[in-house]
Amino acid sequence: GDRFEIQLNQQLWSLILNNDVRRLISHVIQTLKTDCSDTHVQLTCAKLISRTGLLMKLLSEQQELRTILMKAQKPRVNRKSRTTQKH
Repeated sequence: GDRFEIQLNQQLWSLILNNDVRRLISHVIQTLKTDCSDTHVQLTCAKLISRTGLLMKLLSEQQELRTILMKAQKPRVNRKSRTTQKH
């Protein structure tokens, strides 16, 4: 259990910057892994797994956009510092 949670937290770290949200997602995934074998909760678990997967996809896309925006802004910062150095 602990090893799985450590590995999961490492994978989620780059996607989810907020530690509390990361721990929540990790806990949900770990709970789904252990508690969904009972037949009367399988449909509910399947829906929750699907929605958790969608959330992870959205978080991943959001992180990709952040990375792209950060890369796009870096040259602007460098240009500004060059122009201020000339003066």
